[in-house]
Parts: sequence; structure tokens; C-alpha cells
Amino acid sequence: MSRGRVLLVDDEPSLVASYGRALRAGGFEVSKAGDADDAFRRLKSTSFDVVLTDLLIPDMNGLEFLKRVHEFSPNLSLILLVGKQNNEIAVEAAELGALPLVKPVSGQLLKRTIRHAVSLKRARSRAPDPLVRWGDARAENLTTFSRVCRPRRPARECGRLSMRLPKSSQGMQ
Repeated sequence: MSRGRVLLVDDEPSLVASYGRALRAGGFEVSKAGDADDAFRRLKSTSFDVVLTDLLIPDMNGLEFLKRVHEFSPNLSLILLVGKQNNEIAVEAAELGALPLVKPVSGQLLKRTIRHAVSLKRARSRAPDPLVRWGDARAENLTTFSRVCRPRRPARECGRLSMRLPKSSQGMQ
């Protein structure tokens, strides 16, 4: 069984091959797209958990691409690969709901990041509040709360956990 579906968008064949191998070895299903048009065709025909894209892709800036992807499918988890650390780009990516990663990324870190992104996407899909987003701390709190408060947990344990959550996340308001 797949741990999640990832759309990898990049025009660099060696990077796509390397990251694709690492993710498949980690149990993920990986689809590849070489440019924004190809990526949108795939997004329209297949359900994904995560979109992993380079900042520099043919026919569109990676930030603009992420903005359009987010408008198309707000629950998707987004990850932006950048060639060097740039705080301005990192902040722009975060404002779009994306997590920036500096290339090259080790296979272990990539798999760990994708696992986290898949769990956030699935938590957002189950959330009653459609405003829960990647950059919203409530999504992280919801994930933690749902992991701890399973049906077999006594209600008092879940109550104690909710008391520790920031006020903004209580009641998902």
C-alpha cells in the first residue's frame, strides 16, 4: 500500500530520477512532470497528496505555479525546492502554504518531509474547518490531537491535550 501520492515537478532529469527513486523506496507513488502545463494535466486527472516542485521550472515561476496549484486544490501539501537558502523566497513560499527545501536534499530528509506533508494533507481533508491550511498552526495541532485522541483514549486525556493547545486551535475557529 502506498504511503501517499507525490507529483514531482522539475526539468532536471538527474534530480527527478534521484528523488523519484528515494520516494519510491520510501513507499510513495511518484508521478513526474517536466513543466507547469504537464503538472496541471496530471493534477486534473489524478489525486495527489503532495506537489514537490522546483523554484525554476519551464514556462512558469515556481512560486506562481504553487499559487495556481493552491487555488486549484487548497488541501494539497506543497513543497518548493530552492537552489540556495533565500529567506525572502522561503517567506513567500510559506505565505502560499508551501514548505521550502534547499537543494540538494538527502533521501532521508526528503522522505521525512513528504511523510509529514502527506499527514498534514490528510488531516486537512478530514478537518471540518475548510480554512485549515499548511501554514496554519491549527493543522499541526489537529494532526497531533487526532493522533493522540483515538476512540480508545479516555476523554480526560484528550481534554488535557486540548488544554495545552494554543487558544486559536481550540474549537477549530
